[in-house]
Amino acid sequence: MSLTGVAALIAAVSFAVLACAGVYLTMRLTRLLGDAATLVRETREDQQVLLTRANAAVDRASTLHAPFANRPNVPPGLPINAGYDVLVPVRFTPHRPGRFTARYTFTWTDVTGTHTLTVRVSGTATSG
Repeated sequence: MSLTGVAALIAAVSFAVLACAGVYLTMRLTRLLGDAATLVRETREDQQVLLTRANAAVDRASTLHAPFANRPNVPPGLPINAGYDVLVPVRFTPHRPGRFTARYTFTWTDVTGTHTLTVRVSGTATSG
């Protein structure tokens, strides 16, 4: 075999080795990109679940009885988020003089669980 033939053979073998390495690396890169895409997709799904759970919602709110009234009441399922204020107007219409008290209970669920807040409501009537 001549020197040119040996050089051609070395070039062909080198090209074949580089081609095989290129195919192998391409396959590995494709798998890596597929895994990355799966990770991004799963992360997005997890974020959506977390965001859905992060939004709190009212479970129930008690109804006040005479001489207090809180109508309309806070409806179950009302979405509330961190930093929101829930204002509940309360009317006081006593029919006799005296001191009156009641408890207003408000329950909601968020990402950390179910919570209950009880507020003492009181009023003093000087005439009926």
